[in-house]
Parts: sequence; C-alpha cells; structure tokens
Amino acid sequence: MAKDINLEGIEAGSIDEEVRQQALILTAQDGEGIEALLYLPARGRPETALVAMHPATQAAQNYAGKPFAREGYAFLNVKSRYAGDDSTLIFEEVLLDIAAGVQFLRDAGMRRIVMYGHSGGASLTAYYQSQAESPSVTCTPAGDLPDLTKGKLPPGDAVFIVNSHPGRSTASTLSLDPSVIDERDPWGVDPTLDMFNPANYRLVGARLEEKGATYSPEFVTRYRAAQVARNERITAWVRERLAELNRRGDAPVKDEPFFVYRTVADLAHYDLSIDPSDRQVGSSWGDPRYLNYYAPTAHQGRVSSLRSWLSQWGLHTSNADMMTHIARITAPLLVVQSTSDRWMCSAQMVHDAAGSRDKDLHYIKGGYHLFKGQSGLLAQAVALMAKWLRARGF
Repeated sequence: MAKDINLEGIEAGSIDEEVRQQALILTAQDGEGIEALLYLPARGRPETALVAMHPATQAAQNYAGKPFAREGYAFLNVKSRYAGDDSTLIFEEVLLDIAAGVQFLRDAGMRRIVMYGHSGGASLTAYYQSQAESPSVTCTPAGDLPDLTKGKLPPGDAVFIVNSHPGRSTASTLSLDPSVIDERDPWGVDPTLDMFNPANYRLVGARLEEKGATYSPEFVTRYRAAQVARNERITAWVRERLAELNRRGDAPVKDEPFFVYRTVADLAHYDLSIDPSDRQVGSSWGDPRYLNYYAPTAHQGRVSSLRSWLSQWGLHTSNADMMTHIARITAPLLVVQSTSDRWMCSAQMVHDAAGSRDKDLHYIKGGYHLFKGQSGLLAQAVALMAKWLRARGF
C-alpha cells in the first residue's frame, strides 16, 4: 500500500516555501471518514513522522506541525470524528481515528512514528499507546463497541506528552462547581462551597481578578471532596437514565443529551499556591466567574449525552485516564511542560508514573499552553524535542 502514497508529489505552499502540506481524508476501521493535515519538509522524504490529535478541538492545524517539518520531520495532525462538538464523544471510537493516522504513516513508509500528545490530546495519546502496546479495553463504559482488543492499533515508537493534564474526567472534576444545589437550577448556591464567596478566601492583592486569593487547606479539602461527590451523583443519574432507556426497549433511542451547569470553578484559577507554577490568575478561556455562570459556549462537559458522560467525563467510569495508561506504556517518553501554562502542571506526576524505562522531563520557562505569541519559546521547545529524537536515532 505504501507505493500508492506519493509524498514527493506534495508541493510547497505559497505562504511557507519551507514546508509542504496536504489535506487528507482517511478512513477509520469502522468506516468513519477522518480529516487530517500532513506537513512535510520542503525537500526530501523523511523517515520519521509525528502524529497528533486532540479529541475535540476543531482546529485542522497544529502549532507544532510547521516547526517540526522545518526540522526535517513529517507531522500529521488528525481531526477526530467529534472535532468541534464533544457532546457525544466516545473515547474508544476516537482511538480508531488516531489509529487511521498512524496506519497512514506506516503505509507511507515511515520507519519511526512519534505520538505527539498535547493538552487534552495527551491523555488520549497515553490511552492509545497503552492499548496499542497491550490492548485491554473490550468495550466502552456503557458496554458498546468498539472492542479495542480486536482492533488494529499500530503503536508509536516514542511518545511526547506536552502541556498535559491528567485526563478529561479528572480535569473536569477539578473544575466542577460543588456549590450547585440542584442540577436543574443554574443559580442556586451553597455559600459554604462557593469559591467566589469572599467569606471563603483571602485576597492576595486589591482585586480577585488581579492577584488572586488563597483558600484555607480545610476549604480546599472540603471543596475537592464535594467536586468528586457531584461528579459521582451525575454519573449515578446517568446510569439510571440509561437503565430506563433500556427498559423502554425503543431500539433507535439509546442515548439522550443533558446539560451540566457551572463547570469552570477550579480553585487553582485564583489560588496560585495550588499546583504552583509561573502562571497568571484566571483560566485559559478567560474570567472564571463569567465562564462558570454566563458563558454561552460549552466548557468542560457542559453539554453531554449519557453514553459520552461515562466515556469522557465520569471520574470513575472513563477509560481515558492519563495516570492509568502512562504507567502501562513502554515506548521512550519525553514530557515537556510550559511553566506559565494556566492548566494544571501534571508533568512531574506523569513522568514519575510512566512505565517507560527511557523517559525524560523538560520545562520551557515562561511558555504558555499553546505558545501563543511566543515564537521563540516554541522554536526552543521543538528544537529540544528534535534533539531528543535524534539522540535516539529518529
């Protein structure tokens, strides 16, 4: 099959003569059509390729694609079938999408493939590599196909984990507002669990939005426990609704949507002593209180289907947990973390838990989550990763 893929026929673009790129349509094992964008050096045929995917983002391009192509590597950014709308996302199906990208690169003659996991794509990458090396998941958390032990998931030869969090279910639970009194009421508040209530914090500066605040250890412990409890209550309700749908026996109706209020309430947005780093106050998306109460767009599982909740957001049901799967992989691993990333810094935790014997951890001082407006730091990060690859013959 490799002979049918002519990488030399891809021409350099008019905007960037150092990089060739081509839009592709790939086919997953279950027949789903998958979009991808391939970056290549302006000349030559690389033997090593990187493959990246975020489970939900719409962006066809990846910030690292062109820089890696300039370093002499191929870079394939794959869009999942749920890109742009994660309300019904099933992680196990997304693994088939990224498998289509890896298989394309193998068929194109790539001798080495590096799994590039960034942000929410990091736990996806760990999940994929874990199942590619040693498949164990036989169905989704709702009991549906695919059976990953019977799928074709070609493994990567190395793994990059960049600016990651510990998985969507964990990250979303840390952002769930535990002061919600009634899941049907967006406004009801338990003041003793409200992170925005001045009675529960001590200001660092003149305004909460400028310097943030500190929460007492007792409040943090109680708050985190209440977040877990809220996630578990939603999960229990989801199971009840699925059981009810099954009792009805209406074959076409196997799922239903629901809304989760107030999902941007992580204490670390304001308290920089929690998971300390060089980050600034606030969330990656903007003002936490506005987003928590008023934002018209969905954040952190605000809109979900029953089956998607179990696969994607349920703390104790989702299979896509970073720490579970990073411990199962054996491929060489590089963890890279920007120190000014507003997401939680799980780099040390991921590195220490990794099952790989060959593993390294590097920090990019002052880097943001996406290196936006930081071309110099992005170049530094890519050069570091390319050097790591070349030291291993990639």
